[in-house]
Amino acid sequence: MIWLSWRQQRFESTLTGLAFAAAAGLLLLTHQQLLHTFADLGIPGCLRGHSSTSACLDAYDAFKQDVSSEQTTINWLAYLPILLGVLLAATLALELEDGSYRLSWTQSVTRGRWAFGRIGFSLATALATATGLSLIAGWWLRPLNRLQSPLLPGSFEIAGVVPIAYALLGFAATLLVAVIWRRTLPALGTGAASAFAAHLLLQHIRPTLIAPLTRVWVSGPAPYSRRDWLITGGSGATNYQYVDAHGHSFSAEQIQQLCGHVSDSASKDHYVNCLLTHRLGELIRLQPANRFWELQLLEAGIVVLVAVALLGSSIWWLRTRAH
Repeated sequence: MIWLSWRQQRFESTLTGLAFAAAAGLLLLTHQQLLHTFADLGIPGCLRGHSSTSACLDAYDAFKQDVSSEQTTINWLAYLPILLGVLLAATLALELEDGSYRLSWTQSVTRGRWAFGRIGFSLATALATATGLSLIAGWWLRPLNRLQSPLLPGSFEIAGVVPIAYALLGFAATLLVAVIWRRTLPALGTGAASAFAAHLLLQHIRPTLIAPLTRVWVSGPAPYSRRDWLITGGSGATNYQYVDAHGHSFSAEQIQQLCGHVSDSASKDHYVNCLLTHRLGELIRLQPANRFWELQLLEAGIVVLVAVALLGSSIWWLRTRAH
């Protein structure tokens, strides 16, 4: 059964191997440049506290600008596990469309054995490839994650166990559509679209999967680290939200009407004193970097539960409804 599964799936497996090799090669080539930039800007010394604060801030900004194209690349690679899962379900979709599975059922192979054997081989290939991609991407991200949060969208989905879960989801969604519809192209399109939609939905709700930490910032050092994932407020925020001592919320426009605009050091002092007088502060909501594995296991668990339900439905349909 394993040999037959390989013979039927060798084209898709070859494409999967080529896609993995291309992604791995790209990461290997860019990683060396990443390390050179990291060292040339003096960032290791900054992380050890051997350089001035202003010089380090400039170095951090320069590093992020220099690796922005690589960061964009790895953000796109976060979708590759889904595509691999969809691709490896294609061979089953083709077999279901042309009806060749019926030949196996006449050769003393039960429906259950055929389903578990064919699905298991394809699924093992998808999960193994996603695991390899996750390991290489996690290694590539190490220098970058020393300067930014590993929870950021894009980086988070390509490392840890989450990419493996999404490969499983892409495979399971495609297989269920193929089992019911018996059309390969619609199955591939619907399966990929469903998995991408789930990916975007979970990316949207990820900040609240675990209750974020809340801080109120008036002046002084920022109440968050460089590696925390800022959800609300903080440096570079597009929308600022303020709260009073009773937790009532105020917009940035309302605060500016009350305390004025900041244009120089004098107006900044007046602004801070006004906030202190009225007991107002900027609301900061964040997920600390040390929640990486907690969020990884939580999101992967949700995805795996959905995928297992889809796989179970596919196997049930094959054993009881297919003919």
